[in-house]
Amino acid sequence: MKFDMTNNFAVDNYFNVLQKRVENIHENFAEDVLKELKINTPKRTGKLANSYSIEKQDEDLLIKNDAGYCQYVNYGTSKQQGQHFIEKSIELAKLRISEHAENAQKINN
Repeated sequence: MKFDMTNNFAVDNYFNVLQKRVENIHENFAEDVLKELKINTPKRTGKLANSYSIEKQDEDLLIKNDAGYCQYVNYGTSKQQGQHFIEKSIELAKLRISEHAENAQKINN
């Protein structure tokens, strides 16, 4: 069997399609985590739940909370038990990854 590499267009095109699909899944997952965080974050004043944002940093998507006390509510302190809403939100968002993969499959098909 011979493989002719003189025409890389098909391979490059396929790679670009795959890369866009992965980026789409990545962005949808981050948005799902953000949505779940806003739902699952304990609300006394609403400041903590409303302080989330997604920030793109190089190839990564970072979910940030600018409230300054998020880690104490999530993990707890010596005087307060942790709520673990971050872990719960990530697990709930993971349940939809296959759905995002199926939707990404439809891109450029």
